[in-house]
Amino acid sequence: MRLPSPTLLLLLPLLACFEKADDDDGDDSGSGGATDDGGGGGSGTSTPGTGGGGSSGGGGVDPGIDTGAPTPGLDLAGALTVFGGCSDLTMYASTAEGDWVLLLRDSSGVVEAAHETGEPVTLRYDLSMDYDHSPSLVVQQGSGLRDLYCNDVVSEYSIDHTWVPKSGILELTIVPTGDAEPWGEYPSNATLELDKALFVSDDAGYDVFLGRFKMEAAVGWLPG
Repeated sequence: MRLPSPTLLLLLPLLACFEKADDDDGDDSGSGGATDDGGGGGSGTSTPGTGGGGSSGGGGVDPGIDTGAPTPGLDLAGALTVFGGCSDLTMYASTAEGDWVLLLRDSSGVVEAAHETGEPVTLRYDLSMDYDHSPSLVVQQGSGLRDLYCNDVVSEYSIDHTWVPKSGILELTIVPTGDAEPWGEYPSNATLELDKALFVSDDAGYDVFLGRFKMEAAVGWLPG
């Protein structure tokens, strides 16, 4: 009988160690039979609802927009479908249910100025900056907001939360459409455009976002 060589005898323990190490690695890769991928129902970010203030369903508001802000963002751009305006200057866009409204007011006389020049006037604002004068622009949530503005007969309403601009671009264009009247009316058409506008609130707990929004309304007329 031929015996193994001394060299082979020395290598056998080493080969056994390598096989043991391979078996250990294989056991670790399947340990427990499952891995934690962040599931389990306890993780993720909650999104705000559109209730409160007498809301009847939120007007199709989609809360699934990531604004990059530290709190969830609520995108209203597609839900604001009722447009209106008056005077020099008020403009609003509300949901059909009247539970959300975007409201712009400007006391600088921009509509009258457009009539004086006889040309369209376009104003552009960076909402992250402070100006000596800029329009008041807010988002409000509550009830009865659809007919609250540009109306001399005010029905019952409530304003539960208000958001103010933090960033984005506002562009406002006024185009005269008729002759000025001696009692202070300046018939015009106004266009309001927002680009990546983020609104924040101290008490609502979430932000409001209008990524791309445009509305038009007749302005310069006096309610009543």
